[in-house]
Amino acid sequence: MNVCPATINIWNIMARNAEIEKLLRNEDYDSLEKMLTEKPQLVRRLIGYLYDPDESLRTSAARSFGIAAKILPMDKLKDLIRRMMWMLNDESGSSCWHVPYALGEIGYTNYEAIKDFLGCLEHYTKDPDHTLSKGVKDAFARIEEGEKQ
Repeated sequence: MNVCPATINIWNIMARNAEIEKLLRNEDYDSLEKMLTEKPQLVRRLIGYLYDPDESLRTSAARSFGIAAKILPMDKLKDLIRRMMWMLNDESGSSCWHVPYALGEIGYTNYEAIKDFLGCLEHYTKDPDHTLSKGVKDAFARIEEGEKQ
């Protein structure tokens, strides 16, 4: 049986996604950190879990961005933060309401990476009707926790 290389690649991606999801569901952050350290490009896959309908999976995914803040070089981490900030913008078409929690975890772990983005993030706390306001306030509280340590 001949199998197309593209098909094999899809199977590998699906297997890796299943492995990431299992680690997130089990809150096995040590194994996830090991995986992401070996293949930092997998951090991108965590973003999709911020949209998952399962709240516990979204929460685990958000927490895992603290790992990303430890392992990614500063330039890659700032690119990730920029991408996440864009995801908060209505114009992005994706308004991911769980992104603030992920940003909070990044800031908790690596304040230097997030500090330049805090002014933009604060914008979302000033609109009382904005759906992201609570998450952003929680993100600031988490970042402040990290600063105290």
